[in-house]
Amino acid sequence: GDNAFIDNVILYQPSSTDAGISGILAPTGGNCGFDPDSVIVVVKNYGLSSQSSIPVVANISGPSGNVMLNATLPGPLAPDATDTIYMGDISTIEAGVYFIESFTSLAGDTNYFNDTLFASFSIDTALAVPHIEDFEGSTPLALWNTDFTSGTGHGNTSNAMYRRLRSIS
Repeated sequence: GDNAFIDNVILYQPSSTDAGISGILAPTGGNCGFDPDSVIVVVKNYGLSSQSSIPVVANISGPSGNVMLNATLPGPLAPDATDTIYMGDISTIEAGVYFIESFTSLAGDTNYFNDTLFASFSIDTALAVPHIEDFEGSTPLALWNTDFTSGTGHGNTSNAMYRRLRSIS
């Protein structure tokens, strides 16, 4: 029908001092983890004044425990501007789900609604090497794509099976 729904609207007077996390760029997860794996977040100045020395925290919990990273964005960061900050490194070698909570703790910032951002990512379980598949099972191969078809250029078609191929340079 002709319905409109609005939820979670917050109206407020912008403050001169207001910074928060607007993005978590890394790590992102995938088929294998790294040691070290960089933690990178995006800080935004939501306030009306330029800000410097913005404290940033990233709490990461995963299969091997919890890690807290602290850094300071030196700035200056103009109003409505963003900047990325390298928080430090963690190990994502262990397979499983990782959770990231990142926030700013700028002195004088009284608007806590935009300070914190949450994200999660997964690292797949590695296959044992050598991996042998005899194709005798009746269930589809877990974590494998079987719909890749490629032409050979000689009028023949080749079917392939792959598992999240990645090149590392």
